[in-house]
Amino acid sequence: MHDVHTFENRGRVPSVAVVSSAFATQAIYQAEALGMVEPERHVVLAEHPISDATDEEIALKADLLFEDLMGQLTSNLPASPARKIRMRSGTPSEACLAGA
Repeated sequence: MHDVHTFENRGRVPSVAVVSSAFATQAIYQAEALGMVEPERHVVLAEHPISDATDEEIALKADLLFEDLMGQLTSNLPASPARKIRMRSGTPSEACLAGA
């Protein structure tokens, strides 16, 4: 989240963090601590776990989040209420992982 904050504020470069779904609430908390407005716009969730995934599993996870990633990078719209709720839930739903 620190990198996203730096790119967005110092470099004015649209940025999004790809975060494992198990760490969604921590990413939102960190973004808020950094003073980021609407942190849900700066987080895209990948299905947990990531660290022990095979190359094929990583490619599949990347394919699943690509559309959400591009949407967050190219939109100036605020995060939807549904996205805010899902990003802050303890266990993200399939809709959250699909870019709700």
